[in-house]
Formats: sequence, structure tokens, C-alpha cells
Amino acid sequence: MQMNQTDSQAAVKNKTIEQVTVLGQGVMGVDIALTFAIAGYEVTAVDLFETQLEKAEKRAEANCMQMVAGGLLDKEKAQSSLQLQKAKLNLSGFELGKVFVVPIGEKILFTIKR
Repeated sequence: MQMNQTDSQAAVKNKTIEQVTVLGQGVMGVDIALTFAIAGYEVTAVDLFETQLEKAEKRAEANCMQMVAGGLLDKEKAQSSLQLQKAKLNLSGFELGKVFVVPIGEKILFTIKR
């Protein structure tokens, strides 16, 4: 089921989301995963390529440090946000999160499992 913006805002506000899966850790995926982690959600970041997951981890760390330096995030929150993220090479062997996000170009497929 696809969520519209009102549904997704309500789900986030009401904390009905517990775990998020972001498929693809390219330009958009890494920041989407980090945003959910900063908001306090457990995030599974999935990509087909290990090198992309490694780049995403480094980028998330750099983005957190930038936010700390700019006063947008304290160091403890940055570290806890990074710890809420786990990386997977494929979709096998685990259940998708309640929210499943697929960044595709400039559009985002945002679905919720009920």
C-alpha cells in the first residue's frame, strides 16, 4: 500500500513506525536512511553492492559530523543515529521494515506494511 504525505506524516508523528528499510544507498538513499535514524527509527540500509554500502556508511558519518559542527546535532545523538543503521547486501534473510522506501531518481516510492 502506498502512503500519501498526510498518512506518512501521521505515522511518523504517532510513532506507529518502528523499523524502516531503505533500498538503495546511492545519493538519496543514504540521506533518507540517516534522516529516519536521527528521528530514532531502526533502519536497514540495503544495496546490491558492498562498495556502495561502504561509501554510504562513510557519507552518513561525514554528514553527522557536519551536523555536529554546525550545531544541528549533538555528538551523542549523531553516534546513536549511526548505531541505529545496519547495512545489508540483499533482501534475503530478513523481514522488511514496516516502512519500505525506494529512492528512484527524483521520486520516492514510500510504502507501509500493515
